[in-house]
Amino acid sequence: MSHYETLGVDRTSTPEQMKAAYRKLAKQHHPDLGGDPEKFKLINEAYDTLSDPDKRAHYDYSLNNPGSHHPGNFDPDPFGFGFNHPINEVFNQHFQFVFNQDGFTAQRAQPKNRNVRVTLDVDLLETLHDQVKIVDIKLSNGSEMIELNLPSGITDNQTFNLRHKGDNEFPGLPRGNLEIAIRVKPHDKFYRQNQHICTDVTIDCWEAVLGCDLELTTPSGKDISLRIPAGTQNNSIFGIPDEGWPLVPRNLRGKLLVRVSVLIPNTLTPEQMQLVREIQKRQPVNS
Repeated sequence: MSHYETLGVDRTSTPEQMKAAYRKLAKQHHPDLGGDPEKFKLINEAYDTLSDPDKRAHYDYSLNNPGSHHPGNFDPDPFGFGFNHPINEVFNQHFQFVFNQDGFTAQRAQPKNRNVRVTLDVDLLETLHDQVKIVDIKLSNGSEMIELNLPSGITDNQTFNLRHKGDNEFPGLPRGNLEIAIRVKPHDKFYRQNQHICTDVTIDCWEAVLGCDLELTTPSGKDISLRIPAGTQNNSIFGIPDEGWPLVPRNLRGKLLVRVSVLIPNTLTPEQMQLVREIQKRQPVNS
């Protein structure tokens, strides 16, 4: 299956069309949303190739010339610096490799300013809905405020790439690219578990025996009363629909899962202990 077939687009598709197809498939097959990890990997590989003009040109050539192959003696790193070595960044700023019938040839690429990478902290509850963030980017020539639209369901370490929003050190050259990495901050009350948002509450043993009503605030900000029935056991879980993780693109949500811990008192008076013994004598729990 070709990369075009993987994304469900044809070979004349524009970058915008491929991006739209990729985003739809990525959300559909993301492992965090129950998708197939291998399928998700193929989708990312396909988009990584087709979204880059040079990679796409090389790939199209290989499709049109199935018997062709890369020159056997080509070494992309002949001096052993490693692809992350600073010298390679400088080299790639000025040259690019183009594949043709005669093999790889180095051509001078258009110089540009350096790329910029920043980290944006986002609260867990903010990831549950669409939002707009203003990011202050520090550049060589001052700073710039960037407006970033974040969709619901974003995850930790997810990145957003903005072309020509990077550094501006040399005014006569095109700006580099801007990469914004998302860092989701832990919440003191809620945490994520697959498609659900979870929280832990504690009740005493008498509330567990007799039943009680718990006043809660859900991740969406609703104040609710959760009924805990009489006889509730330790680590019982209660689910509240439509208060969990957004299941894009189906416009559905998981549940808010409330796990109840039962606290056994350890400071009873002698009189209280005697009452407990009387209850146990009249109707032993394990009888």
